[in-house]
Amino acid sequence: MDLNLLTVLDALLEEGSVMGAAERLGLSSPALSRTLGRLRKVTGDDILVRTGHTMTPTPYALAIREDVHRLVGQAHDVLAPARRLDLATLERTFTIRCHDALAATLVPALVARIQERALAVRLRAWASTPPTPTTCGTGASTWNSAAPATPTATSPTWAAPTTCSRRATTRSARSSSNRC
Repeated sequence: MDLNLLTVLDALLEEGSVMGAAERLGLSSPALSRTLGRLRKVTGDDILVRTGHTMTPTPYALAIREDVHRLVGQAHDVLAPARRLDLATLERTFTIRCHDALAATLVPALVARIQERALAVRLRAWASTPPTPTTCGTGASTWNSAAPATPTATSPTWAAPTTCSRRATTRSARSSSNRC
């Protein structure tokens, strides 16, 4: 059984129309109409029947409306994240790619903010500069939020930008992450 049918059935019963349910779910009316056909086949009931210019739920649809809504809510609760993000215990590396001038101004301020809340978070900045004859135009710098907010070249949490010659001679050099 396709459990996605429950979501559609819930929307149909709450909206009372194919068009309203389709808009609510972000689907086209023809797609939702086909799904209503599948629901009718599975349940053996018309679910919604046309009465003039409106759709009316059948007695069966009215009887199951609350159960369907409750089941969809329970499924959503089961699949939704059960915990809030705890920045104090978060251990993750985030990568930002931006122009080196932006990295020079943005990253120290960002590291200072991260230091206040998430000590185990690492920030990796990929700065790009216009290529010159001696650089490939990309560099990586990594800051650990437990380190000082303004890293220096001698700090163990600072990795200086990488440069490479524009004339890569080996296949492995060309395929590395520091390609020219």
